Amino acid sequence: MTWHADQTEGRPDGDAKAKLMADRAKLVTQIEELKATPLRSKTQSAATGRLEDLTALAKKVTAIDRKLGRL
Repeated sequence: MTWHADQTEGRPDGDAKAKLMADRAKLVTQIEELKATPLRSKTQSAATGRLEDLTALAKKVTAIDRKLGRL
């Protein structure tokens, strides 16, 4: 399967693409670790804070995917 980014000019390739993919992998790992850890307390504010943290990380992954042309 070929990604559209591989066919489009102006997209990062080589070392730049490898760096973005490594950053993306780190972010995905952080998301998985954060989802696996229990909440500090069972309050609504703790749940909201966790959701905000996950959303912030997901936005970073989405930004990398846009740079790579995946979205």
